[in-house]
Amino acid sequence: MTAVGFALPRLSRTERSVLRLMWGKENISQKRIIDASNLPQQTVSRILTSFVENDIVRVGMTMGDRRPGKPQRALHIVPETAYGLGIAILADTISLAITDMNGVPVLQEMHAHRSCTPQQAARWTKDRLERLALARPEIMSRVAGLGIAMTGSFVDRRHFNTPNSLESWANIDVLDWAASVTTLPVLVENDGTAAALAEARLGKGRDTGSFAYLYLAEGVGGGVILEGRAWRGAHGNAGEYAAGLHLPVYPYPNLDLLRRILARDGMEFPTVTDMVSAFDPDWSGNRVWVSSVKDSLSVIVSNAMGILDVDAVVLGGQIPEALVDLVRPHIAVFDQERRGVLRPRGSIFAAGVKENAAAIGASTLTVRAYLDL
Repeated sequence: MTAVGFALPRLSRTERSVLRLMWGKENISQKRIIDASNLPQQTVSRILTSFVENDIVRVGMTMGDRRPGKPQRALHIVPETAYGLGIAILADTISLAITDMNGVPVLQEMHAHRSCTPQQAARWTKDRLERLALARPEIMSRVAGLGIAMTGSFVDRRHFNTPNSLESWANIDVLDWAASVTTLPVLVENDGTAAALAEARLGKGRDTGSFAYLYLAEGVGGGVILEGRAWRGAHGNAGEYAAGLHLPVYPYPNLDLLRRILARDGMEFPTVTDMVSAFDPDWSGNRVWVSSVKDSLSVIVSNAMGILDVDAVVLGGQIPEALVDLVRPHIAVFDQERRGVLRPRGSIFAAGVKENAAAIGASTLTVRAYLDL
């Protein structure tokens, strides 16, 4: 059992509330924190002074604030204050990510597998944590917790109904599994929502407050970000965009379909990850895939925009950006035009986080929890 997180700053509820106001902002002034916090000026000043003394917050240059009064110095959270640790258990890979307080990855590892059992995953994870505790104690001593992203849908908050490729994980108690790996606090999320959280922190979410995230990999899933926060639904499974597709009329627009199309052309890849690693936008099979899934994606995107009224639909997961560029012109957004006017609609983007999004998002869960977000 690896002991980590012992040097993590212990914060009061009020101190956390101040850090929450600073989180996600490159610079903020004390005046703006006071205005947003509803705390007395003396309390905020005392907390910020303590943060500076303990290297939780740093003071920067004078901010260009046009409002009258004393010029304000820029404040920002020290990225090394706390770290998040994330593990993603996916159809053909298990991966790890450590992100700093700002959600920026500082370390990532990935291990390909054909069918990773809980026992194999526990050995791999324990080995990585023990090695990191020795090699990077300055990081591991400030880890806030372990976030786990799993492919599949929640049965409850401890169990997943996984795809056939993760048969050995079906109905495994994930929190019990995590207790065999670490003593850290543990949070669990499905891979689509975890990836959407990574996108919210590091990708299109920096400019887009609300978006539907479509996770395209061996299967099809996703997540929903509304006003910067994940919306999980009643059972934790919001973002199952393919649930409304009637097979075989609308084939699932996953990347395993592309892998099978390529196999018919004599190009065989054992896994979707292998195919994505070797992806060539000039493959003739790409055009066949686009033709096969364009109607399915049109239904998904139209429903997401119509029901959620989001700023954007983000195509992410493992889909290469070049493949997004190929399929995007063929995605139709259905609408009822009245009086010659269409309702306002969002845009379609390729994900900004290109790799390991689920593990990165899982790692940010723990920093969010540390700040009571």
